[in-house]
Amino acid sequence: VFQTWMSGAADLDGLPRIEAGAVDMGAYEYHGETSPSIPTHYVSPGGDNVAPYTNWTTAAWRIQDAIHAAGNGARVLVGRGRYVENINFRGKNIRVESLFADTGNEAYIAQTVIDGNHAGPAVTLTNHESAASLKGFTIINGNASGPVNTMLQRGGGILCYKASPLLSHLVVTGNFAQVVGGGMYFEEANA
Repeated sequence: VFQTWMSGAADLDGLPRIEAGAVDMGAYEYHGETSPSIPTHYVSPGGDNVAPYTNWTTAAWRIQDAIHAAGNGARVLVGRGRYVENINFRGKNIRVESLFADTGNEAYIAQTVIDGNHAGPAVTLTNHESAASLKGFTIINGNASGPVNTMLQRGGGILCYKASPLLSHLVVTGNFAQVVGGGMYFEEANA
């Protein structure tokens, strides 16, 4: 039923409520970064750790487990916590993101920690990842002191070799490399 008061009414975007004879009901679809068409794998210390980790209840305990479950184009969404592990994208063009990506709340960057436990580079991208991204983390305790004359002596926090990921909103601190790039190392990379 057409209401005369709607004839000049505008919605929240300032657009007319009546367009081509149809009424704009004022409902908004979410057009942010997350889309139902993007498979999402969840990580949380409080999850049940049930693959393929498709919701917060069944969330993985480790980021690497969710990366293994994800296919190209998927998203790994990581809840607050300290994840003591070394992650490797393994050639997958996926998005690994903290809750900062959805909320813009910078507190999530400090509250979502990848702790390399002094056991190699905390984050590794070395397999031609061209559309991968890492967003909204603090990265600590990476230790690139692997075998002599190997890439594993470079990039304690983030090792990026022959890859072009998008790296954003990261705090990379307290990492070590035997040769070069205690925080980050890039070679043949466009990050």
